Amino acid sequence: MKITQSSGSSTPANRAPQASQPDVLAYETSQDQVILYGGDGRPMPGSDKLKSKGDSFMRNLLLPSKMPDSVSADYVPSRRWNFTMELAGSVQSYLGTAAALNAVGIGNGPLTVGLAWMVRDAIDGIGKFAGSQFGRQADKDPKGWVTTGEYVHAVGSMMESTLAVAPGAFLAIAPAANAVKAFGTTVKSAAQAPIELHQARDNNLGEMRSKNNNQNMLASIIGAGLGFGLEKLGSHYIGSAATPVLMAAATAGKLFATHGYVKSLDLDPVTEKRISKHVHKWLDVGKADKAELKKLKLGAPLSDFVKDPARFRQLTEMYGPRNYMLDVQQDKIAVVLHQDSTPEDQLQAVTQASLIRILQGSPLYQVKIGQEGAAAKDWLLRTSLGAVPDVVASFARDEDDPLRFTSDARRAHWDKSPGENIAHVSKADFQKLTQTVKG
Repeated sequence: MKITQSSGSSTPANRAPQASQPDVLAYETSQDQVILYGGDGRPMPGSDKLKSKGDSFMRNLLLPSKMPDSVSADYVPSRRWNFTMELAGSVQSYLGTAAALNAVGIGNGPLTVGLAWMVRDAIDGIGKFAGSQFGRQADKDPKGWVTTGEYVHAVGSMMESTLAVAPGAFLAIAPAANAVKAFGTTVKSAAQAPIELHQARDNNLGEMRSKNNNQNMLASIIGAGLGFGLEKLGSHYIGSAATPVLMAAATAGKLFATHGYVKSLDLDPVTEKRISKHVHKWLDVGKADKAELKKLKLGAPLSDFVKDPARFRQLTEMYGPRNYMLDVQQDKIAVVLHQDSTPEDQLQAVTQASLIRILQGSPLYQVKIGQEGAAAKDWLLRTSLGAVPDVVASFARDEDDPLRFTSDARRAHWDKSPGENIAHVSKADFQKLTQTVKG
């Protein structure tokens, strides 16, 4: 979590040296041209072309224009690691393909080989279908799912490499390995989408993506050549066992580059997990329980609330002008979202849910249940609502960190009321209520 200045407060990377003169009112850049304007509003002598930053053929082929202003600060370091990943991946691909081709080369005739290859490619689609089901999770945690996808792909690559020493098992190994690799690739591709969106800063997502593809192509060409050379040398000195050994080395190199790539990214989406961890850390009340996130129903159906009309009216009065209503229903926390709700409203709802889980673990709440029964639930709601503003204000995040909550697309409408005057609950007050939960 961090606070950063807006990009407008920093000096442009291609600032003209002449622009620092005291008589310069303003200056304008266009491509490689800079025009200085004096105090009278007229162009000044000394307007000139900016020094070229090496706009060579290769630079235009591989990098987005107007760099570094057109991309995020983490673009260059992350792409360096990505290039290494793609190069190692190309070596993996060559070795895996070589192992598969050698395996089918000893098959029982061309018909058997053809059918086996068709089965191998068809099962690839199964892996893609399965991987596509995790697109939503990859959107929420792109760095985590890039790593997950790469590890799954590594398993598939190692499976495929074993064909070099067990060619007779082609029908069993090749399709399964292809499905596993396809799953990992699909998940990783889904995670790359929010990363690319974060890095494109000049409305240049399409251009940046095409240049990234060019970089990947260059790495693939180099990697294929490297894989060919290593495979020939290994086969000569080690024999068929060379392929699994080389595949293990390439896989290790790619996983190392993947961790470097993820570490270089300055992207941390705001999710239920991140909010829960912050609430516990800020209040100093121990660690968040992973199970509590599974019991949060964000975007609950309106029917869960209106089945008890009296309770629904009570909640509308309690939440007043807010764009969500939250209630504790048995052991779960349900949140219904108003049609005017925004991700910021969901941020408040998730924060309140975390506060409620902390309060539910306090001895004070257990006492209130024994003394007040169902009324203790309203104490949970009002106390957590009173603490939400301070907690949300304490949650500093980069302006580029998107809010990625798993809320259902369902939205509802109800007539809002002026609302109750919810008493403010400070950090110190909340800690007193939960002091025995600490640790």
